[in-house]
Amino acid sequence: MNEIFSLWKRTPVLFDSRGRIFSSEKKKTNNPNELLGDSVSFGKVRGKVKVMNNVDEKEFNPGEILITKATDPGWTPLIINCDGIVLEVGSMLQHGDLVSREFNKPCIVGIENVTTIVQDGEEVEVDAIEGVLRLLDREKQILK
Repeated sequence: MNEIFSLWKRTPVLFDSRGRIFSSEKKKTNNPNELLGDSVSFGKVRGKVKVMNNVDEKEFNPGEILITKATDPGWTPLIINCDGIVLEVGSMLQHGDLVSREFNKPCIVGIENVTTIVQDGEEVEVDAIEGVLRLLDREKQILK
């Protein structure tokens, strides 16, 4: 009897050094001002966003929150100077994630279309403990 069994009942996962599981399953929230992803470098920070599609597209100021699709080694100076990073695509072993951990920058990955949802200058909170990007300016508008 030759049978093949799959041990994977869902998408393969990654584990961090603390044994926590990272999955690529879609997360859901009832708050329209929260975008959910996976934390790959832990921390929490608030600041103004700079959305960039390529590394030399526009001026990047130290202390801004960098939002982009993905990174390569050319993005390293921006990652070092940002306060936090959010990537549409990423995993524990991709460049932006490795550099963000090396320099203790909060980093969330896997937020689909984040580069089109969030605008330059918008105030956000990168909660890379829970994997939540909070759109603070939009929350303030609702409270008014």
